[in-house]
Amino acid sequence: MGDQWGSSPTGTVLFVFGGLGPFAASAVLVWVSGRSVKSWFRGIFEGRIALRYYVLALTIPILLLLGAAVIHVIFFDGVVTPDLLPGVIEYPLFLGFVILFGGGLEEPGWRGYLLPALQETYWPLTAGLIVGIIWAGWHLPPVFIPGTI
Repeated sequence: MGDQWGSSPTGTVLFVFGGLGPFAASAVLVWVSGRSVKSWFRGIFEGRIALRYYVLALTIPILLLLGAAVIHVIFFDGVVTPDLLPGVIEYPLFLGFVILFGGGLEEPGWRGYLLPALQETYWPLTAGLIVGIIWAGWHLPPVFIPGTI
């Protein structure tokens, strides 16, 4: 394993497997249990939360960024120029990229399958901690592979 192993074809395959693994494993487990994979997947994306909470989730990072910029200028005599701030168009594009390619593909596995399955037996906090430990273990190998992020 050289320094470039993480960007090699093998590294790319492992990256894709890492991103799709939890989702694929969950789909297989749903199918093996005799449940409808289509219904399970549809259930993950049902809107159970009011639209205002989605709006808050999308605007709070922008407000935090603006707040940090104000603190930077007032308390540290910093300068904020427009080129330092992400564009209005860049933010949703970046968010979409992260959802589709930067870990969002894992979420049906972690929160769409594993978390509800654990919550059938454990308290929500305990189930969340178990998912967090498994998630951390799933993401630990790249720490030891040079050239990966």
